Amino acid sequence: GTGKTETIKAAANYLNVPYMEVNAANIVPQGIKGMSIEDVLSNLYIRSEYDLDKAERGLVFLDEFDKLNENDLEIKGAVKNILLTFTQGGTFPIDNDQFSISFDTAMLSKVFAGVFEKIRDQKKTIGFGEKKEEEKKASDDKELELRDKIIDKSYFSQEELSRINTILAYSDLDRDTRKRILLYSKLSELQKKKNRYKRDFGIDIDADDSYIEALLDEIKKNNEGMRVVNNIVKIS
Repeated sequence: GTGKTETIKAAANYLNVPYMEVNAANIVPQGIKGMSIEDVLSNLYIRSEYDLDKAERGLVFLDEFDKLNENDLEIKGAVKNILLTFTQGGTFPIDNDQFSISFDTAMLSKVFAGVFEKIRDQKKTIGFGEKKEEEKKASDDKELELRDKIIDKSYFSQEELSRINTILAYSDLDRDTRKRILLYSKLSELQKKKNRYKRDFGIDIDADDSYIEALLDEIKKNNEGMRVVNNIVKIS
């Protein structure tokens, strides 16, 4: 609930590239029931209106990558080997009833996201904004420290992590930021609900301070993110 998915969606939209989001923990080797990398690439190709050049320059967002470690060890090892080829830029043959293509992932943008609980003592964000030279060095040192922790906690191996050229650490949102998102963001379920009730029923919804504060108290109590806030608003 810190904005990882929405950041990547916004980037894909801004760059006008095809976008595919998938839960990494659900990926399986081809031939096993479930979503394979070939399935992901096939869907990206379809979203690119069967333009292979466009698809190969698209963006694949692998969410909940931290959960991959919780899978069956044998399947996890097979999936990680596939993802290593996928990340470094391999060619995947795809042959189905609709089309037969060879998808090269070398130019594909890949994002691995997750809640890496064991390294959450890192509070500062990295990778954003203009930096002076000393600030850039501090950021580089912080990224190296994060890389060491990620490897130490076995989220990635050294070889796997070496294929990833940028790490962005998102901190938990503070209360004021969450409140601003609720009240003003286009992504806020509250704003969507207000617009929907106005459009469909001619009703003006007024979310008073007590409602907003109760929402913020609820997620603070359970240490949840903005996704949970939006879900609460949906059922309110």
